[in-house]
Parts: sequence; C-alpha cells; structure tokens
Amino acid sequence: MSLGISLSQLLVDNPKPFATGCEALDAALDGGFRPRAIYEVFGPPGVGTLELGVQLATNAVRADRPTLWMDAHLSTALDHLDALQHTKLDKFSHYVYFFQQLAGQERDDGDHRYALIVIRGLSKVVTDYVNVAEATHQFKNKSLITLFTAMTKYAHAHRTAIVLLNDAMNTGYDVAAGPPPSPSSAASSSSSSLAAHLVPYSDDMSSPFLLRSSARRRAVQVLRSALVANLAVGNNDQVWEVFLKRRVALLWAWDVSQPWTRIPTKHRIAVVHDLGHNTTTVPVPLDADAGADTSSTADAHTSSTTAAGPHSRKRSRPASDNLASQAVPCTPRLADLCAQQGLTPLPDNTT
Repeated sequence: MSLGISLSQLLVDNPKPFATGCEALDAALDGGFRPRAIYEVFGPPGVGTLELGVQLATNAVRADRPTLWMDAHLSTALDHLDALQHTKLDKFSHYVYFFQQLAGQERDDGDHRYALIVIRGLSKVVTDYVNVAEATHQFKNKSLITLFTAMTKYAHAHRTAIVLLNDAMNTGYDVAAGPPPSPSSAASSSSSSLAAHLVPYSDDMSSPFLLRSSARRRAVQVLRSALVANLAVGNNDQVWEVFLKRRVALLWAWDVSQPWTRIPTKHRIAVVHDLGHNTTTVPVPLDADAGADTSSTADAHTSSTTAAGPHSRKRSRPASDNLASQAVPCTPRLADLCAQQGLTPLPDNTT
C-alpha cells in the first residue's frame, strides 16, 4: 500500500467504532465512526453538527479512549470533559505541520496517540487560506491533498478516527447552460458536470460563499460542504475527497403534507454519502419525536431538487435519478437560511 500500512495491520486489532447515540445513523455508518478513517459532518447553523461532535467526544472520554478536540474558529466549551485534550489552531499551515509531526511520531508514543480527533471549523480555515492567497481551485486541491495525506498516515498508524465538523454553504446551479460537449471532450474532462457551472458571486457586499450561475439557471439550490463551496470552487474536488470515508449531511426536512397556509413542522435528518462507492443512504431521522412518517417524508424529499422551505408556496418537483443523486435532499431555500441568520438574501437577477 502507498501509505506503508500492511494488510495484516488493517485486519487485526481494529478498535470498535465510535457510536453517535442514534441507532439509525450508526447503522448507516456501519456501526459508527470507524478508526483508520476520516469523516466529514456538515450542515447549516443550528442543525446539530456541534452537538454530534460533542457527543462523540463525550462517549470516547467516558470509555477511556484518548481524544483530541481541535477548534479552528470559535472556542468550544468543553470544561466538563477533564480528560479531553483541547487545542485551537487557526492557520491552515499549522494543521499541515501538526499532522505531519504527529504522523512522524513513533506508534508507541502515548502522548501523541489519540483514538479520536474532532476538528471543528476546518472549512473556515481553508476558506481564509484560499481567500488571502487568491488561490485557484487547483491550489486548494493540492493543499487539501497535502493535509489529508498527513491525516491519513497518522490515522492508519495509530488506529484513529478523525471527524471534521464543517459548515454548509448554499450553491446555485445551471444544468442547461452552454452547448452540449462533444464525446471526446466529455470523456477527457468533467467540465460538463453541474459543478462546472458554479461561479463566485463577487459583488462587494456579498459573501464569497454564496454562489450562483453566470447564465440563466433552473431554481436548484443545493447545500454543500464549505470545503467544496468556497471562493476556489471547481469540479475536481474528487482528488482530495478520496481521503474521506463518509460524508454526513445534517439537514432540516419539512412536513410538506400539511396545508401551505400553515408553517409546516420540521425535523432533522442525516444523509450519509459513501465517497468510495459513490452511494447515498436514504435520509435517516435524527429526532426521536419525528414519528413513523419520517421515512416517507424524507423519501419524498430525496427525489426533489426544488427547495421546500417554511414559506415556499410551490410544491417540489420530481427530478430524474441522476440529478437527484447530485443534489443534497431536503435543502431549504437561501431566503429561509438568511432569515434564520437575520441577513438580507441576495437578489435573483434571473429573467
């Protein structure tokens, strides 16, 4: 193997996975977050990504499994976990150096051997890094490959599970822009994919995270990880996504069966994407009071590419299986996310 890990080392003495406390989510993750792997959990504000990370760290500490919590932006209050190692790094280069040094430590070095590492806000560090450097998409990809290579070497050598807690950013797509590509160009590049129609919204008063197509687009609003949707957006993120075992999206789902004259009830769901096999699970309910109708409601959302926010007056349209597999289900409208944060949504200039 390229990372120098023997097959026998991968098959024996493999620690138990870290359970989330939600049986349905643990089942979708094959028992939980497994050692020797990197996971990403992302979602909009208030959906529970931080709570999930804290629960993982709490369970690990109570099981006497060495745990490291790393803050990249905001400091997390974890004083109640005395045995937890807690640090803060706010520079991308610091993370690269830190994991390169950890990967070079001896396996028996107990001071630097962690069973679980939780990193909160790495996407913010990456965003600041590419913004300051005015970096291209290729530069971002190379930087993340360097970081994830060091993470993977450490995770395999020390049987560590690494969980990234990141933000979700809104993206807009135009699936009909431009002429159809020739067979030769389609085979040699993926520029005809949905991601190829993403461009930064560069107005002075706008956020670099909110993206829209430069041409007329269909009303498809998709929440993606902020590691993907940032100023260095592009269509080759798969070169570093291969280091991730699973990506978990925590999202809101609304009960669209209720009359539109009322604000529909909502509940939380999790969508697990296996990046290695390019498969996505059926949305998993996270709230205990979601009821037995949660799965049917979530299935209805899965085949939808139109936002179903609390104030939407149009029902979702079914989409083809191909498009639905690329759009994160149960995505709220940009206007709803802005309203939750007290922000003014960007105007839509489409005609």
